[in-house]
Amino acid sequence: MLRLAERVGVGRALGKDEAEPGVIGFRWLNQVVILHKMMCFPVILTLAWWHSQLDSVGPMLYLALHGCYGICWVIKAMAFPDSGFHLEVGVLWALFSFACAALHWVTSYIIVTVSYADKSPPEAWRVLAAVSMYVIGFFSLYTADCQKHFTLKYQRPRTLITEGMFARCRNTNYLGEILIYSSFALLSRHSLPWITIALFTIALFLPNMIVKDASLARFAGFAEYERQSHMLLPRLFPSPSASVNLSRNTSACGAKKSSAAAYQKSINGSAD
Repeated sequence: MLRLAERVGVGRALGKDEAEPGVIGFRWLNQVVILHKMMCFPVILTLAWWHSQLDSVGPMLYLALHGCYGICWVIKAMAFPDSGFHLEVGVLWALFSFACAALHWVTSYIIVTVSYADKSPPEAWRVLAAVSMYVIGFFSLYTADCQKHFTLKYQRPRTLITEGMFARCRNTNYLGEILIYSSFALLSRHSLPWITIALFTIALFLPNMIVKDASLARFAGFAEYERQSHMLLPRLFPSPSASVNLSRNTSACGAKKSSAAAYQKSINGSAD
């Protein structure tokens, strides 16, 4: 996110010596996103209450999924925040960003007032597919963000993250978010939410993924990593040669770290 923002000249990235912005406010992009996520449950609940849909299975299922997703996002922002959202923006950009995020509430309105206006329950296959997509997407998004946060926090020197949730897919977190919102679109029984997802993917996710790849390309071993993974969808059958080369590069980095640690230890021992 920061890389793309720097290229288009939007806002100011958090300085290395600056404290991380809190979760409450409207000055930083992460605060704008958190505000939207915090509002999801009460907004959808109020919408359902206003239209007398609190006893309707479809809207209540959607409220549970989307509302809990928002709550868990706030918890994630406090436990392992995404530094990509640490961007100081002006009031106009903050309002614009919030308005873009609020486009997802169009799905909320459709589900409550159109798709289940007659309070008919969603089809069994729709529930099965939507909940399955949601769970897989939820798991992918939060585990990938958690791995990235703590790897970047403690990894010195910085190298490519080529294992775990990023072994076969370079943007597992984006894939997870797309699956989550696709589950909402599937529940909506409407085409408009799918158009919203496509717009976000083309206008936001894809440019971020391209800029991220350009940034990762400066690290040794990226060519091999690119051959063993896909940008968005997991690569199920990576090239054997790429896996071997990547393993060698990783081992080499580990050997360098061990040598540096041993050298530092010997210096400390000599000083004593």
